[in-house]
Amino acid sequence: MKTFALASAVFVLLVRSAPALADEDISDIVRTKCQTCHGADGKANTEVGKEHNMNDLSNPRWHSAHTDDDIRDAITNGVPKTKMKAYKKKLTAAQIEALVKWVRGLSPP
Repeated sequence: MKTFALASAVFVLLVRSAPALADEDISDIVRTKCQTCHGADGKANTEVGKEHNMNDLSNPRWHSAHTDDDIRDAITNGVPKTKMKAYKKKLTAAQIEALVKWVRGLSPP
């Protein structure tokens, strides 16, 4: 019975800490893979973003024109004829989903 209680407690701690770990992971991914072009705020107000006329990912119009599947596909497979490269071999499905959520969080509700 003690083993079950201990295992249950460990499981609860892991589940509760998962969102915090995911937030840390997404911050690192944004910083290392996204920020150079899109900026920390998604506005693409960076040297690379301006040079390549990248979209402002915080713009509500951009959000209404793109589905979660569109965003997921762009992250996963890249966008042809742009600087957006594919991350399907570099990020896990969970990391890609976290990025979709991050992009959606850039626009005010």
